[in-house]
Formats: sequence, structure tokens, C-alpha cells
Amino acid sequence: TRALLRLDPTYPTMHEPVPTTMQQLVEINTLLANTASRLWDLSTTIQAQHKPTNTPHPGLSDCISSSLHLLDHTLNEKLLPARLALANIQNQSIRSIMSLPEEILSSIFVSAVYDPSDKKYPFPGRTDMKNQLCQIYRRVHSLLEVCTRWRSVGIACTRLWNIVPLSIAPDGSRRILSTELSLQRARGDNLYLVAFSPSSLHLFSKELEGHWHRLSNLNIWEDYSSPTVIRNLLDLVIKAGAAQSISKLSLVRSSGTWQNFDQQSQPSLHSQLARLEPQFSQILNCLTALRVSNVRMDWRRVKFSERLVELWISGVKLHGSSIITAFLNMLSSARRLRDLAIMSVDMTLEDEEIFPSSTVSLSELELLHLGSLSLNCLRVLLSAISPGAYYTTLDLREGTTYYGSTYDEFVEQDFALLKARKIDRLIVSSENAFPWNSPLGLRRLLESVPKATSLALCFYTFEAKLLKVLTSPEPSNDTVTPNATFPRLQTLEFFAFESPSPLGDLIEEFKILVRSHSTRKMVIECDVSTSDDDQQDEEDEFEDSEDELEDDVDEVEDEEYKLEDDELVKWLKVNIPEFYVCSCPFENGYPIGMPIWRLWDV
Repeated sequence: TRALLRLDPTYPTMHEPVPTTMQQLVEINTLLANTASRLWDLSTTIQAQHKPTNTPHPGLSDCISSSLHLLDHTLNEKLLPARLALANIQNQSIRSIMSLPEEILSSIFVSAVYDPSDKKYPFPGRTDMKNQLCQIYRRVHSLLEVCTRWRSVGIACTRLWNIVPLSIAPDGSRRILSTELSLQRARGDNLYLVAFSPSSLHLFSKELEGHWHRLSNLNIWEDYSSPTVIRNLLDLVIKAGAAQSISKLSLVRSSGTWQNFDQQSQPSLHSQLARLEPQFSQILNCLTALRVSNVRMDWRRVKFSERLVELWISGVKLHGSSIITAFLNMLSSARRLRDLAIMSVDMTLEDEEIFPSSTVSLSELELLHLGSLSLNCLRVLLSAISPGAYYTTLDLREGTTYYGSTYDEFVEQDFALLKARKIDRLIVSSENAFPWNSPLGLRRLLESVPKATSLALCFYTFEAKLLKVLTSPEPSNDTVTPNATFPRLQTLEFFAFESPSPLGDLIEEFKILVRSHSTRKMVIECDVSTSDDDQQDEEDEFEDSEDELEDDVDEVEDEEYKLEDDELVKWLKVNIPEFYVCSCPFENGYPIGMPIWRLWDV
């Protein structure tokens, strides 16, 4: 006890009798516990030995009455008040959040503003850049409104103001105050500029004058209303002499913008900024992170340095063997790349051309995400990027319609190409005429990724034959090792599923499935359909009696199927270490894969 007390920082200022009092309290608690234990032993022994007779033991009744009276008095007059006194002392010794040091409060504020949700929650909302920025500012101002002290701490917390927004209100006016406050309160450098389709970008030039060098992260989003935002903002940065301060660049054009025209007919960003070369190429060469979505680049002129560690490319059309070769050479130049994501990319050839056979070697790669690619592009990238120990996610959902080659043309050589690679996470969807729409085809696909540990399925139906397809085969009689031709799935995720009956009807099939993989994590997002026929029959029987009909409806409502009460769901909660379940909102049918362009890292 003395050793523990000396760990208390207030110990040197305490009077000497206090540790002695604490020691006495510990000793009394021990004595009280022993006495209570002895009392329980004696009482239960007397109870066991006592047998009601006409001649009770002399003095027993008086002794019991006296003991009960003493217990009541001791409990009510001594023990309960003592417990209350100790509880009050404990409550007084616990510090209020209002008394926390400012640096701790600031850290809590930053977490509450930028990372308020559980990252493990498997049903993330698909919030676009503008809405996410509005959420951040609402959280900031909610904190500032709590009290005077929190307002002072929040204003002084520079990390809360690192985002510098350039925004135009719906009425066309500039939201200039938020820009000015961020520049004023953030102080220092390493700021994150966020611009989304301001039609009058030049109106912000005055506020940003003298601050361009403080920006390290440019996040630019443009749509059909302002198709020159990316070009104009980069023009301002370069002319301000701030090109060398930019380390992260995110360029996103609204997907609805470019699908309405031929991307190849539009000038590349390099052409639009030709008069500002070589500064634009120097920006790209010095980046640590680049994310490009639906923006045409001249890949022949893009070369990265060893600083680049993150590269995301989405919504790109590569036409012609020379352009595809330039794209692969661009990837090879990022020799220190750790995170590579290529999504919604198509590769096509001129007549009589063949796809290049370049090799892309990325020795430090840690994460590779290939998603929603045309079949041509998938074949080229799987053949070109050298195998390694990195974690590979393969998303075989076809998210767009412009491809010249689709997954319904998957052939035996493609399955063999998958099997030659280490695929760690597989995402597939029951769409169009893909081979894996059938049980046999899905089984063939799973056998092509035997090293996978994570599987996500979208838009399938829960039925016994599907669960049987997913079940790992039992080891053969002559070996106790798992089947090497089928993946052992530690993570199973079912998104946007349908079930024609309660999930509990498949509980035995699920038990076999879980045991065959030793699954550690499972996610179920499902719309369960239950038959209304029985309810309608019951209502028809009582159509002559309004009161009886109302009673019957109440009974039906009471027995309404609830997913969280399903027998299978209860079993999975007990037997899967990490289990999530929710009803399926089909408007959120793609909650997995890469996040939607989070354009800042705070």
C-alpha cells in the first residue's frame, strides 16, 4: 500500500498520518471481508443443522433475533454510510474533463472533428468532399459553442484549422470568412487547400496572396459547372512560386463530367499547362502522394522521384500501345511506392497492335488495389506488375459501361493468371453475365485465389447452394493439412444481399461454413423478405369483426421478423469474434473497397 501511495504525485504534500489512515483502511477492509465470510459460513451451517421441532433449542430464537437486529443496524447505520463516504471521495478525486490540460483537450478535439467514427465499422457512408468538409466545420463550431474555455482552446488548436476551403455558396457569394479564419488560426505551414468548383476562383486570390507557400496539400474537385478549376488553381500556385511546397496533390473531376464525351478528344492537363512548364512537371516529380480521378494526363511526360509513396489513379482511358507503355513506364519510375490503387481504367489498341509486355518492379510496395478494370487492363497489369509480398486487393466488380472487354469474356487463361498471383482480398459481384454468377463459376474463381484470406460478395442471394460453394473442402484422408487449392477465409463479408426466408433457416449451413474457415470476422448486410400470405389469410378470417381484426394486426406486428433477433445472427454474435449485421439499404450497395477520395490527411 505504501509503495502504491508513493506513486501518487500528491504524496509528498500529504500529512504523515494520511498513509497510516490508508493502511488502516486496507486492514479494516480485509478484516471485514474475512468476518463477513465467517458469518456466511456460520449462518449456512446453522441453517443446514436446524430442524423444526416442537421443542426449539433454548435461546436460539433470541440469538437469531439479536443477530438480525445487529446486522440491520450495522448495514444501515455503518456500512452503507461508509460506502457512501468512500464513493464521494472517489468521485471528488476524478478530474472533470473541464480541468484537463489544453494539449489533451486539443488532442480530443482533433479526434472528435476528423475521426469521429469507428474505422472498423463496415457500413461507411459515402460522403462526397463538399459534404465531408461541411461536417468537419459543423463539428468544429459545435465544440466552440460549449463554453468559453473550450472556445479558447479550439481557436488556439492549430490542427483544427489546417484545412483552407475555397467555396462558393449556392447564391454565388464567396464563403470568404472560413478561408480567412483558417489562414489566420492555423498559423505555420503544411496546410491543406480544399477547392471544389468555385466558378470565380480568382476572387480568392487576394486572401491567398502571401500564403501560397504555406500549402502542402492541394485537393481540387471540379464538375461541369467549372471545368477549368484544376487548371486555374495550378496556374495560380505555379505563378505564386509555391510549386516546391506541394507534397500531396489530389485532382478529381466529377464522374458525370467526362462520361458524356470522348476523353481522348480532350486536351491533357499537360497541354493546358504547357506555358507553365517545366514547373508543373517539377510539382509531379516532387510529390509524396498523387490521386487522379477522371483527369487526362500525358503519361509520357510524367516521371516520379523516390519521394512518391502513394499513387491512386481512377477513371482513365488508355488508347494505343505507346500510351499504355508510357503508363507502365510511369509506374516503374515510382520505385519507392508503397500504396498503389488503379481503378476504373480501360486499355484499348489500334488495329493490328498488341499489348506491351513491360515489367513494373516496385520492391517497396505494401498495398496494391486493382478495381473495376476492363478485362484487357486487368490482364496487362497482372502480367506487368512483379509479384511480391505486398497485400493485394482484387475488385472484380464492373462499375462502368464503356469497356471494350468485360468479365463475361473471362477464359481459362485468366483463371490461371489469377492463380499465379497472391490475391489477399477478393471482391466480386453478381452482375451481368460474369462467370462467377453461377455456383460452379464462383467455385472456380475461389479456387483461383487459394491464398486469399478475405472475401466480399455483393448482390447475391443467401441460399444453401451458395454457402456450400463457399465452404472449404475437408482435408483428404491421407493428410490433416487444409486444402491448398481453396482459400482459408478469415474475413467473410456479404453486402447488398437478399434472403427469401429468415437467415435462421440456414444456420446449419453457416455453422459448417464458419468451421471450415475458422472465420474471425463476418459482415452481413441483407434484405430479408418474409411471406405476407399467412398474414393476409388471418386478416381475411376476421374481416367481419373490426375489433378482432385490429387484435390480429397487433399480433402480427408483435411477431414481425427482426434481423437482430434471428437465430443465426445470435449464434454468429457468440461464435465470430468480430461480427456486424444490418438490414440492406440498396442505395448504399457499394460500401466496400477503396474510400471515396478522402482528399486530406489530418
